[in-house]
Amino acid sequence: MKPRGVSFPFTSTLRPDEKAHSVHEVELVPWDYTERHRYRLVTVERPDGIAVHYTDMGKASKWPYPPFLLVGAMELSVQEMIEDCEAQREDDFTQRVVGEALDASTLIVDILEQEDEKRSIRANRSNFGRYHKIERNAFTKSGLRDRLQKQGIYV
Repeated sequence: MKPRGVSFPFTSTLRPDEKAHSVHEVELVPWDYTERHRYRLVTVERPDGIAVHYTDMGKASKWPYPPFLLVGAMELSVQEMIEDCEAQREDDFTQRVVGEALDASTLIVDILEQEDEKRSIRANRSNFGRYHKIERNAFTKSGLRDRLQKQGIYV
């Protein structure tokens, strides 16, 4: 069955010597709304336009590798693209590099701390005792920007 979400015209035949634009392995829900399946979508250019050949590779749960896209830009044949696809599936170099970069990154923590600092500066609360009101000496946007620039937070 054709997967949901494929919008190009599809073809049922594919020649191995034909030039391929891209090979995309993706997890989609089939038309009968059963468990997600893994599909290999091979995009080729035909005289009448771009066409997609899809191959159902079975249930997505049996594939531990994430979906990926290989672009051949009409330079490689379908057979070469599929062979590259098979080799790419087993290679986890990209996943390891991205995982290491995410583990070493403190970007999210830094952004949260920066937002907390901005919020506390913007509030500028003054407490005059237990029963007295909290006075807010409101900053204008330009005053807040000047104070943050002095602290090196706002550029």
